[in-house]
Amino acid sequence: MKESIEYIANKSKELLSNQIDSYRSLHQKSGILIAITSIFIPLFLFFIVRSFMWIKITSAILIIQMIIGIVLLILTLRAKKLSQGYDESTFEELMNLKITEVYKTEIAYNKYSIEQNDNILNSQNNKYNWGLVLILIAIILSIILMFADTIDKNNNLKSKTDNIMVKKDIKTKSSAKKDTNRKETLPKVDPGKVKQLNEGVDQKIKNDTKSED
Repeated sequence: MKESIEYIANKSKELLSNQIDSYRSLHQKSGILIAITSIFIPLFLFFIVRSFMWIKITSAILIIQMIIGIVLLILTLRAKKLSQGYDESTFEELMNLKITEVYKTEIAYNKYSIEQNDNILNSQNNKYNWGLVLILIAIILSIILMFADTIDKNNNLKSKTDNIMVKKDIKTKSSAKKDTNRKETLPKVDPGKVKQLNEGVDQKIKNDTKSED
């Protein structure tokens, strides 16, 4: 009987210690997640400044979701008083009891503390879990949104480039067509600028001919 009571006393002490460790771990994880989200939000805002309107509207919803998650995590960080079994004022009273009664007293106080702490930890865990889910979903969707925005920008740039190339091609073809349709004509001849052959003709006669003209 004594061994079983001692075992239960040690087990209750272990459970109580685990609750306290869980509470501290919850605070640590909440703080890290808040820090990561606080860094991610400004970077995300900087990325979407020149995005399309539908990207900006969707991003605003995701940012609100992240902020709600941060608020829940901040509520998780609020200090709560956890029970830790009996306090030092009980020591003198326990000194006069048998060891079995001491174990029973320890079990009773630990049991009460565990039950009280469960209510606090359940509330804290619910806030943490909701905050974690909201933030993770928002971050994942934000990353997908950034990829979609990048693809849209690339497609839009490619479309503009293609349009410019098409316009240049049309302009070149139109100019070539005009050159093809244009008819070539010979210029008028000025008789005075025609060069004469002097073979078999006296230069004097030629000069007289020019004088008569």
